[in-house]
Amino acid sequence: MVIDHSATEVERLFKELGSKGFLSDAVTYNSLLYAFAREGNVGRVKEIGEEMVQEDFGRDEMTYNFMIHMYGKQGQHDLASMSTKT
Repeated sequence: MVIDHSATEVERLFKELGSKGFLSDAVTYNSLLYAFAREGNVGRVKEIGEEMVQEDFGRDEMTYNFMIHMYGKQGQHDLASMSTKT
């Protein structure tokens, strides 16, 4: 079941769970990234992608899919192409 929440609310929950000792993984990071991608927040999506790399999760197929879809919806096809090379 998918529940529609704002990216800010999703990020609040992400941080709250972290503060309670729950460890993040690629799935939780991708969920957070997806929430911001859905809203077209390019800056935050880039930051989360970089954070995933710093946390040694890297970017997987889902990460790239969300990013490419977001850029494509915005007509930024050059950025969609570049996102697979970073």
